Order: sequence, then C-alpha cells, then structure tokens
Amino acid sequence: MKNLLLILCTFVCGQLFAQTCTPDPTFADSAAGIYPLPFYADTQSGGITLDAAIGCPYEFVFQAIVPEEVTLPQGTFELNSVKLTETGAVLNLPAGVEYACNPPDCFFAQGTQGCVVLYGTPDASNTPGTFDLKILAEVALLGNQLVLNDTFPGVLTNGGNYFLEVLEEPADPTLCPVGTADENITPFNFTLAPNPTYGSTTLTIDADKRNELIFQIVNLTGQVIQSQVLQVEQGPNTFEMVVKDISEGMYLYSLGNEEGVLTERIMVTKQH
Repeated sequence: MKNLLLILCTFVCGQLFAQTCTPDPTFADSAAGIYPLPFYADTQSGGITLDAAIGCPYEFVFQAIVPEEVTLPQGTFELNSVKLTETGAVLNLPAGVEYACNPPDCFFAQGTQGCVVLYGTPDASNTPGTFDLKILAEVALLGNQLVLNDTFPGVLTNGGNYFLEVLEEPADPTLCPVGTADENITPFNFTLAPNPTYGSTTLTIDADKRNELIFQIVNLTGQVIQSQVLQVEQGPNTFEMVVKDISEGMYLYSLGNEEGVLTERIMVTKQH
C-alpha cells in the first residue's frame, strides 16, 4: 500500500507542481511570431533579456502567436500547426533548466496563442558563458499534407539568436538575478501615450539619475525603423516622438543602455 501511495504521489504531485506559463493577453492582437523576437546583431535588440546564474532559480517565458499562413522561399503556404516535442525540443539548454508549454502537449494550432517557459536551476556542471538556444519544431502545412522540421530562430524569424547568459554562482544567494523578464530592473520607468498613435506620441521617462538612453522603433522582422539618443535628467522627462512617416502596423520600441533595456509594443495607425 505504501509503495502504491508513493507511486500515485509521484505522478499526481508531479502534475500538480509542474511548471507552466500563461499566455499574455496583451499580445492577443499582435502580429504572428515569437516574443521576444530573437536577438539581432545589427540592431542589438531582442533576445532573452534575463540572465541565469549557477545555483539560482530561473524562469523566462516566450509568447507565441501562431499565424494562419507562412511565407517561405518557395512561396506562401497555409499553416496548420506548430508542434514541439514535450522533451528535447529546446537545444543547448544549461543542465538543470528545462521547458514546459501551454498547451501542455506543446501543440500550437493555427491562429492560436500559447507560451513556452524555461525554468529550473542551472547546476554546477555548467561552465559559465553563452548558451545559443535553438527550438526544434514540426510545422504542418497545406492541410497537414506537408510537415517540415524547422529550427527557431531560422527562416521564419529572418535569422537571429536566443542567447542565454549563464553567470557564475554568486557567493551570496541574495545576489542571484531576481524575478522574471517582466520585472523592471532598470534605473528608469517610462510610458508612451497615446498608443495606438497617429502622427506623434509622447514618451515620458522617470529616471533615477542623469543618463543617456537609446530609443528605437523596430519592425517585427528586426529592422530598425527609428533610432535616437536621449539625454535624460533625474526625475521626469518628456519627449515628443514623431511617427507620421512610419507605415501603419505593429512595432516594438525599446529604451535603454548598457544598464538594461525595456521593450514594449506600439501600434501606428493612419487615422485619428
């Protein structure tokens, strides 16, 4: 009886405490893709924004919006689904870190939203450094008549990388990287309003100190549409950002420097 209870507890407790993620409703109206976008060397934007450290709990969430069609070098095709295996689909993970999906079977149907979470504690077998993560997926096209094995980042993301930096184990556990990628660890806060915007919008920055920040607007393929350097003073700062010459659509905008970068979305419209 005790052995039976132990087996049941191993299964049920594992299910109860399995790591999961929640699709972020703020991405519901976004263009199809994986968020954050990969890191692009030419723009120095995107990618995994939270470092890991040996001996420190870690969590990072990717949001996924599955399109109804996909454009490949051979043409544009109906996309039916994207499927990850429940183990082994994320390559080059540090030892001690694994992943889980929502939906739990890692099957993302056409036109749906989901997420993938990296979680765990990197163990001492890891060598501190950069881990270049790759995601293997089965992409079903043309009413499931054609199934491709694809790698993300890759053709569908116009290249890029998901680099995960693993730091040495801190001498003091309180020095572990704190929180998740959604938390603000930069020495400033900001808002951009109105958003959606037409013509221009106001960027308001509340800075802890005098600083130089880079503001960029990037399209969903990683191309920098607008970039400028802002000199901010301690306290509140306001800047008018002109977007009238930018095509209508969804973009990502970022603000930051070597101390940290924050990225949000902006919708540019052509109507008031």
